[in-house]
Amino acid sequence: MTTGSRASTPTRLQGRSLVVVRGIWIALMVTAVAIWLISIPPYFDLLRLPCAGQGCDLLALSQLEVDALRGMGLSTDFYAGYQIVWGIVGALAHVLLALLLFWRRSDEWVAIFVSLTLVLMAPLFFQTAPKLCQKRTRCWV
Repeated sequence: MTTGSRASTPTRLQGRSLVVVRGIWIALMVTAVAIWLISIPPYFDLLRLPCAGQGCDLLALSQLEVDALRGMGLSTDFYAGYQIVWGIVGALAHVLLALLLFWRRSDEWVAIFVSLTLVLMAPLFFQTAPKLCQKRTRCWV
């Protein structure tokens, strides 16, 4: 039995594998951000129209809520814009944190994984692209 030293697996990338992983990360990040940006205008349209019936988006307004907004002097465009702005702020925080991790630690597997997860999860948390595909509204698939 040995005490003290343990064989550790290398967590740092070097040479050609580092270049390949960085290239894949950049390609996936650009693709995810582009898909998310493309989905913002249709999501704005989805949010500003009242939803009737079952299966509405979480942030979609019912006709009763639209009437309440109008009673307060607010339009559905304002509501949709408000939701979109906060979605952009949240997604931007994810992307900036991912870029910071990538910039400072792109030679470590864990940092690459965490930063890529942050970038790929931003569209899911801010409900743009996945909800549009469920509604079949200008879905890229």
